[in-house]
Amino acid sequence: MSNRITHKYNQGNGDRGYSLLLDGHSISKDDPSCWIYSEIEHLNNQISQTLATYELEYCELLSLLEWLKSNSFSISSFCFLKGNSDRHALSVDISDDLEWNVCELKEDKVVGEAADFVIHNSLKYIALDTIRISIRDVERAFTKWRRHDIIMQFIIDTVREQPDIAQRIVINIDGYAGFLNRLSTYLWLATRQEALMCGDCNTQSYWNGGVVEK
Repeated sequence: MSNRITHKYNQGNGDRGYSLLLDGHSISKDDPSCWIYSEIEHLNNQISQTLATYELEYCELLSLLEWLKSNSFSISSFCFLKGNSDRHALSVDISDDLEWNVCELKEDKVVGEAADFVIHNSLKYIALDTIRISIRDVERAFTKWRRHDIIMQFIIDTVREQPDIAQRIVINIDGYAGFLNRLSTYLWLATRQEALMCGDCNTQSYWNGGVVEK
């Protein structure tokens, strides 16, 4: 029998703006810890739309987006359980693979050379860049979640009662924070790699470093 986190429709006249998005707590829907759920849905939908619309030549990028589409809701479940879930935590191998890919792309003289803002002018690369922006939004929401009073107090209480579990929770939280940060960097580089492989480097332009006259 599955122990997957599920939700069903609740009969009633409304919840008056509260939600059970932290295990054991009823919190306001404008609470910062609720943002992570909305941002994950935006990210997942953006990935789905992009994959349904465009064919990708860069196999590593395609593989990562398909993985992310299937696994992004684990971040929501991880947050719901206040980080106390090895099942929804990232493995070290996943983070190491991402870091290796980032380093490899950065070393490419064409892909990694841009130190300024890149402006994409083709719909395919705009869509990929929108995924990167969505990842940044998830990262900001995750940062707010991890600094939430309820989360910080939960870790403090766990340290007192089960310090080994508390240490694992902190390690897993840090793992997600680092992964999300590097993930947006990877998408920035991988989008340029996709354009290079498709012969579309001319669809990119660069910020000129200041305001120009019309």
